[in-house]
Amino acid sequence: MNITAAILADKIREIHPALDRHGISLRIAFDDGKDAWIVHLRKDGNELWTHINAVDAAKCLDGIECVHLGVQIGQFVNYYCDGPVAACAA
Repeated sequence: MNITAAILADKIREIHPALDRHGISLRIAFDDGKDAWIVHLRKDGNELWTHINAVDAAKCLDGIECVHLGVQIGQFVNYYCDGPVAACAA
């Protein structure tokens, strides 16, 4: 599968529809040096940078496993939108 940032972003939004619902910015770029996709989330000055290596991204898109990335993004959404900071509009 030829992975693009747009395809990976669509998968992430499918896993976490709260990103769009809460207006969380999502940017994705490939880092050749790390052989990984860099995922950047931003909401009201709060940011999360995480990555998923190319092999794991392919597995995620094939429906095999998205645990690490899903947990990282879920924690950001829970903390900034549902948790103690609650900076997201409902």
